[in-house]
Amino acid sequence: MTWLRIEGLEVEVNQLKILHGVTLSIDAGKVVYLMGPNGAGKSTLIYTSIGWEGYKVTRGKILLDDTDVTSWPPERRAKAGLAAALQSPPQLEGVRVGLLLTKLVERYWRVSSIEAIKLMNKFLSLVGLPGRVLEREFHVGFSGGERKKLEMVKVLAMKPRVALLDEPDSGVDVDSLKGIGEAIKMMRDELGTAVLVVTHMARLSKIVPPDQTYVMLGGRIVASGGPELVREIEEKGYSAFKR
Repeated sequence: MTWLRIEGLEVEVNQLKILHGVTLSIDAGKVVYLMGPNGAGKSTLIYTSIGWEGYKVTRGKILLDDTDVTSWPPERRAKAGLAAALQSPPQLEGVRVGLLLTKLVERYWRVSSIEAIKLMNKFLSLVGLPGRVLEREFHVGFSGGERKKLEMVKVLAMKPRVALLDEPDSGVDVDSLKGIGEAIKMMRDELGTAVLVVTHMARLSKIVPPDQTYVMLGGRIVASGGPELVREIEEKGYSAFKR
């Protein structure tokens, strides 16, 4: 079953065209990598997919389980099963991590408060975050690596059908990378989530190999394949894909 399908997507930001006819799809229980250098348009695809303000779709569609969600607000997309781990998530001053995560787990997993706390602690342990983060304000004063791991916990708390992960491997150490990989495996294997990993590096693929790989340059998909495409990028770099 195809959970996410993007068809011929063209996007403008501040009247500048960023994406040019992007088409890709992700099936349930599959991990897809979208790779490309900085500035290729990868993050734009994620922000557009979740309905972020300022990203104008001028052509094409975003379909979630064959339903066109292109015009839906972010909240409705989230309720339908679309979640994202962002590179630079907003800081929520005055909002405790524990409170927000508990509410998300209760809502999306449909469990009691007691069960929600158990699941929340399981997710924290999975990515290697200590329980004391629950008393902190959401993303306030967190290091880059802590933010990446907390975003993964947030996505797990939303029990998504589709998870869009924006450079989860950027700026994290080896142990953190392993925890992030375990979170992706849980989404894939236990939840049947369709996972899109946006990255410009290959190191996460050593932990979670992609089922499919796309290469983006200049806002266009220029190549697609399997895990072998990641190895080709490692060996030849992105310049090998320039037309």
